[in-house]
Amino acid sequence: MNSIYEFVDPRDGHVFFVGRSYSAKPTDAQQLDPTSKAGPLSRELRRLGLEPRHHLLEICADERAASRLTYWIVRRLREGNRLLNRPSAAA
Repeated sequence: MNSIYEFVDPRDGHVFFVGRSYSAKPTDAQQLDPTSKAGPLSRELRRLGLEPRHHLLEICADERAASRLTYWIVRRLREGNRLLNRPSAAA
């Protein structure tokens, strides 16, 4: 099973990253990984004494994870969020 999650900027309430994980909650390592697109903003928030909020969007079967991740990225973009990641089809 995979989980689809989002990180929310506590300063303005906007979603800045949608990702997938094998666990229900993204780990600190995922947020702080220098190769992760969420890492730099997560570190900036921590320097300001803030934490990104994590929201679990759904849990899905492994074979559906890629399509569900794309669905949530496209949905959040259509809602006006400025995501640090996006599928090539949504660009």
